[in-house]
Amino acid sequence: MINIEKFVLDNETPFCKIFTKINTNIKDSIGNPKKEITGFPRGYTKFTFEDSINYKPYSGFKPNQIAFKIPNNYIVIDTDDENNYKLIKIILKHFDIYEKTCITKSFRGHKLNISYKKHLGYAVFYD
Repeated sequence: MINIEKFVLDNETPFCKIFTKINTNIKDSIGNPKKEITGFPRGYTKFTFEDSINYKPYSGFKPNQIAFKIPNNYIVIDTDDENNYKLIKIILKHFDIYEKTCITKSFRGHKLNISYKKHLGYAVFYD
């Protein structure tokens, strides 16, 4: 398991601490409860790393996740569907790059115990 906060700080990538909760009254396209996100400040999409460090959320805000800009030398695969996860896993194993150390459960995957909702992250090295 990777530490996302350490990853963000080490890579000096823009980020935003947010609060996410599951809303059981709203369903996604395959019937899973949707997540609701609060805490994105106005203009967060233009944040620099320094803006992220210096931003102070409103009083009493208790974040439980970090949203961040993926650095240019990384690829993140987000699997929301069980068949897609199985296909991605087959392809990655075929190329011998399926590594459990770079896999994290998504927020809903963790909260709802859905095994296929994952984020698979890879560093990209090129000449």
